[in-house]
Amino acid sequence: MTVQEESVSDYHTLLNAQMNGEISGSEPALISYQLRWSGSGVPVQKDDGQNFRYVGVSMMVSMEWSAKKKGFRFQSDTFETSVRHFALLANERNGTFYPR
Repeated sequence: MTVQEESVSDYHTLLNAQMNGEISGSEPALISYQLRWSGSGVPVQKDDGQNFRYVGVSMMVSMEWSAKKKGFRFQSDTFETSVRHFALLANERNGTFYPR
């Protein structure tokens, strides 16, 4: 999966982002990232019978990404130096959306 130069807003802090920039505004920024999926895609599912269910596949994923805005740029380490982590690609239902 690859995303190239997607427009986002940089809110500087989590609190400012939660307040939609009301504290200190925001600046335009661009992000790019690439995800590499690997593994056999072992099927997994969980259903507690009341409020939560998912069906999906268990895999491994690594990510390389960058962000830039006026006067600043960040580039993560390359895939070759990244550690792969567990990932679950799933269709989940819970709460109000859990069929009864």
